[in-house]
Amino acid sequence: MSTLISFKYQKRLALTSFVLYVLFTSGLFWGRLFTAEWKSPITDPNWTAEQASAFYTDHRGLIQLGVFSYMIGTSFLIPLAVLVAARTRMLEKRFAFFSMGQLVAFTGCYMVIVLMGIMWTMAAFRAGSVSPELTQAFNDLAWLVTIYGWPPFAAWILLMALPVFLAPPGSPTLPRWWGYFSILETIAGGTVINGLVGFFKTGPFAYNGIISTYLPLGFFAVYLVVTSVMLAFFDRNHPDYHGDSGRAAAVGDADPHPVVSEPDRPLDVPLPERIG
Repeated sequence: MSTLISFKYQKRLALTSFVLYVLFTSGLFWGRLFTAEWKSPITDPNWTAEQASAFYTDHRGLIQLGVFSYMIGTSFLIPLAVLVAARTRMLEKRFAFFSMGQLVAFTGCYMVIVLMGIMWTMAAFRAGSVSPELTQAFNDLAWLVTIYGWPPFAAWILLMALPVFLAPPGSPTLPRWWGYFSILETIAGGTVINGLVGFFKTGPFAYNGIISTYLPLGFFAVYLVVTSVMLAFFDRNHPDYHGDSGRAAAVGDADPHPVVSEPDRPLDVPLPERIG
């Protein structure tokens, strides 16, 4: 029994969502690079209130345009998260703990991502007409939310990785190597190390430091690339990739382990190969 949305269209959705996400969210970083005169796009925690206010006042339009582009781009993360949850659901029986948990955790991630943009916009929107200390506070809050909001991201990635290991090897929906890569991302992405940004204003653990910010953001970017490629190209032997002829051949072949689906919804994965 084929999926309602074939793997072919899932591939197109994954690739399109990732490309649009990169195109729009990069507007934020290109804008901040220009405003920082091609230096670090992250502001300095040691700036005085007057320096922070002057930065947002002098580059108000470019910052607002970059954040506007970024906010549009964040919406394209949603299809990627839903695709992984749907693949996970195919591995579960009636109790959809991991797939539902992924969506709940991703909701927390999305709130962090959107709140970042709102804080940057607030800092630029009133810069110059309010006290410099208030602009500095919004700037600090935006970057602290960015780095300090690691718990939902760690939970989201772990909830995507664990069902891969609980399912029998050779799962037709999520590859085992991607599960290991997800665990690596959780560790290398910083996790509790990100919490140190609240204690340092200089050095590698400050919110403009290489360990607390650049490495976690870099690892997360690589993780999104790998996950998008996995969603697009894994399971290319599925009959849905080969049109009706592929499905006919699959139905005609003798299968010692036929697909048995639950009465309330169609699934491609045999019941013995699902978790729960």
